[in-house]
Amino acid sequence: MSDTVVTGTYDTAATFLATVGAFAAFVLSFALGANDVSNALGTSVGSRALTFKQAAIIGAIFEFLGTVLMGAGVSDTLKSAVVNLDSFQGDEMVLFVIGMFSSLVAASIWLMFATVVGLPVSTTQTIIGGLVGFGIVEKGFLGVSYHTIGGILLSWVVSPLLGGIISFVLYYNIKYQVLVKSNPRERCYSLMAYYSSFTTTILLLFIIVSQSHMMPEGSAVGAMEGTIFLFVILSAVTWLLSEFLFVPYLKEQERKTGWVIRERIKNSIGVENAGNVMAHSHEPGLDKKFEREEYLYNLEVAEWQFMYLMILSAVFVAFAHGANDVSNAVGPYAAILEYKLTGTVLPNSGTPLYIIFAGGVGIVIGLATMGYKVMETVGEKITKLTFTRGYAAQLGTAATVLLASYLALPISTTTTLIGAITGVGLIKPVDGGVGGSISKQVLVKIVAGWFFTVVIGAVLSVIIFVILKFIFV
Repeated sequence: MSDTVVTGTYDTAATFLATVGAFAAFVLSFALGANDVSNALGTSVGSRALTFKQAAIIGAIFEFLGTVLMGAGVSDTLKSAVVNLDSFQGDEMVLFVIGMFSSLVAASIWLMFATVVGLPVSTTQTIIGGLVGFGIVEKGFLGVSYHTIGGILLSWVVSPLLGGIISFVLYYNIKYQVLVKSNPRERCYSLMAYYSSFTTTILLLFIIVSQSHMMPEGSAVGAMEGTIFLFVILSAVTWLLSEFLFVPYLKEQERKTGWVIRERIKNSIGVENAGNVMAHSHEPGLDKKFEREEYLYNLEVAEWQFMYLMILSAVFVAFAHGANDVSNAVGPYAAILEYKLTGTVLPNSGTPLYIIFAGGVGIVIGLATMGYKVMETVGEKITKLTFTRGYAAQLGTAATVLLASYLALPISTTTTLIGAITGVGLIKPVDGGVGGSISKQVLVKIVAGWFFTVVIGAVLSVIIFVILKFIFV
């Protein structure tokens, strides 16, 4: 680095970018909590498995734990794989850092606006749009990595489709293996250990495999054989725990609180749209009132059992989301701070723990104060969700992200979850109950938001980049 840069551009630019960038990174962390985290928990709130307050507490705890405990292994994709870092060497490194700052500020502005209006958007899409925008403006099409960008674009198409397919198949299985049976309560008890084991195993694998970059080289976790072996072991252990601990607990809870469900059903007979109790109500050839009440009770208990799996999936996804997506907020700032301290930016140099910690704090505050806006859109406005529907959508999302992580394919939790909820909404409930109707207007609004997220992120980033380049260079 020349003396001119050190005494002139470097001192002024580095101080400004590091100071204002810290604020922008915190704002983006705040928006990440208010928008992205709310996506992960919205299905639990929409299905009434959790209240907003409960979801906020669970999200705050497990997002923060995931951020602090596992967020240190931040991916270097945002730092050096989207924009070609090699093309910004020597004195031009200041341009790279200005571009990172511009993308950070652009993402903060757009995500805060989207959160205020309750629009679920992807932080990853916003950041990528900003990085590509300034990279092309400064270095032309050689300034960005087409391989990385191609994989990201592919994931934005594949992930909602795959999430929708998995969730569709899962809810279809639940509907025809449990809900339409003559005694759905007993049928659910007989299958709950399998559903519980499958859920826990998939979500544990999601965390382990998505964090496999933290394992020593040569670890079996990253290999197909190791993953299959781990799946078998986890499945066996979780099935035993579910069969001999979880299912007996569910039966005990029914013995204690079943009378509440019975009283609610008695009061709901003949009342239209009576909430969860009538979620799948129909009269399968039963004429006697007692038989109808008994059937509705069995159906409600079967539906209720999936509430616990909804909560379990929300916990795991929140933890994994905090571990992975915090890089969207703190990754660009880590590059800015490294430039301030050393005068350059190096790939694979990691992110200081205190920056990750600060990002976790911002995520928690954003979730607690503004997360309800996006939760309402994801959990209620696309399609009505019961426990079974919400569980299928949540697990479909987690399974899709697991597969994408294993294949090293960049993915958006936002787009995946919306696709999963849509997939569940395509299936009609049992004889005209709650759900089955998808709000096309809300979906169009969300999809349009995905497109404009990239464009707006790029445009805002370029505008900020050009202004700061004129000032400092």
